[in-house]
Amino acid sequence: MPENPTVDAIKTGDAPIPVPPPSAIDATVTYAEGNTLSKPSVPRPDWPVIPGYIITGEIAKGGMGRVFAGRDLTLDREVAIKTLLPGADAERFVTESKITARLPHPGIPPVHALGTLADGSHYLAMKLIRGRTLAELLKERQSPRDDLSRWLQIFEQIAQAVGFAHAQGIIHRDLKPLNVMVGAFGEVQVMDWGLAKDIQSPLPARSATEGPTPQTVAHAPGSDLTQRGAIMGTPGYMAPEQARGEVVDARADVFALGAMLTTILTGKPPFGGDTIHQILARAANAELADAFARLDGCGADAELIALAKRCLSAKADDRPADARVVAEQVAAYRAGVEARLRQAETDRAAALVRAAEESRRRTVLQISAGVIAIVLIAGIIGTTIGMVSASNEAAEKETARQNEANAKIAEIAARNAEKARADGEEEAKRLAEARSAEATRRLELFLGVVADIDYGKARDEGKALTDELAKNLINAAKRLEADPPADPLKLAELQNRIGTTLLTLGYAGDAIPLFLKASGVWSSKHGPDHPHTLTSMNNLADAYDADGQLKKALPLYERRWRRGK
Repeated sequence: MPENPTVDAIKTGDAPIPVPPPSAIDATVTYAEGNTLSKPSVPRPDWPVIPGYIITGEIAKGGMGRVFAGRDLTLDREVAIKTLLPGADAERFVTESKITARLPHPGIPPVHALGTLADGSHYLAMKLIRGRTLAELLKERQSPRDDLSRWLQIFEQIAQAVGFAHAQGIIHRDLKPLNVMVGAFGEVQVMDWGLAKDIQSPLPARSATEGPTPQTVAHAPGSDLTQRGAIMGTPGYMAPEQARGEVVDARADVFALGAMLTTILTGKPPFGGDTIHQILARAANAELADAFARLDGCGADAELIALAKRCLSAKADDRPADARVVAEQVAAYRAGVEARLRQAETDRAAALVRAAEESRRRTVLQISAGVIAIVLIAGIIGTTIGMVSASNEAAEKETARQNEANAKIAEIAARNAEKARADGEEEAKRLAEARSAEATRRLELFLGVVADIDYGKARDEGKALTDELAKNLINAAKRLEADPPADPLKLAELQNRIGTTLLTLGYAGDAIPLFLKASGVWSSKHGPDHPHTLTSMNNLADAYDADGQLKKALPLYERRWRRGK
């Protein structure tokens, strides 16, 4: 059943009138599909002869007139030419032509000429639009959710064109998908201004007693179309005040725009029924519960649903003031959607990068976690035992059990022992005992680090192993700083070893300050070219690189390379 017939002349006292099919010429149909009219047809005797034009084919014929495709010989361009049938409303035809000519907007078809044929009837030459009606395109959708962004873009262009007309004091009064053309290249044209009204006209509207009663749906040629009792338009898209025959303004068009948006979102206009009188009654009574329920269940964004409901408000004062406001709100919504889509794409790309990096890191950790744990434990215990051995060597020179791994520590301890002898035998003994006790405390500290790790939990939870190791190492480094060994070089060695392990575990940011302190001590004690200094500098560069601070890493790599040559 067609949902958008145009009410023209219906008397309610008669039997119910079924909804008729849309007329082939509702008002000013000036479009053609495809290129079927690109070549002139053989002229027929009933085609009009118009000076300056050649008729190339007939587009459509309806109750009011006929529309032909033609060519403007002066400017060599395609045109649509509309002529009236005998008995048609000539005054309405001329009014439509003049109003349309006053609206130079890309979304409104331009009028080229208004003239008179040899028999005294009028003709109108307009732009020939190749395309299809929005009603046809919407019917082809599988679902109202299909390609919603395209339909909203079309709707925004419709609202912009109607908003331009409102700014000129013109209201359309018959907005519906059937009166919107979508061209082959996406151009949108608001058609059929046959019911348009200049609301700034100085002519006063008739009172209710001068016109037909509110129960009469009629059109009187030459009458004020906004008079009370004169109901013109399409009931399925008609504002309640328009359906009651009251004086209307731009907000009646806003209601029709809301009805079109409802059709886009739900697939149906606000009002439906089996007869024109039934649809008209529902429009006049603003029976919008069904339309609002369909909007709530359509799945569109809340902003769009709210806009459609505001436009469909039963009271005109509750609607947006004119179509320009509607166009602005749709544009703002579309801009917000595009911004959210761009942000979502950015977030998605960032998430993919993070996921890939996390996967790579997880694979490396899974392969090496056991090895790292063993090396870490062995390194900490070995270093601590070395400290104890070095301290014992300073106290007891005759210690016989020495090995290659403690050679450097023995050298440092020997220098300390020599200084102790210079200060006196008793002082040397006291210093050796203190350093031995200090080394023992360091051993207890690092054994505590190892003992605190819950390896059963680490095996069960996977990543928890490396996190727990790193946490204990960071805490141990803090405790070392709070209670450092007497020898700064020992502290530097421990800080470098802890930093190296943290870097291996993926905690580059926590390793950086440890490498900075260690390299500072070694550089001041041994000089910038010492192997320990260069190693710590290289570790610091690796940590900067892993932490994303490449600008800080590159100069260190270069210094390490130059000094190491």
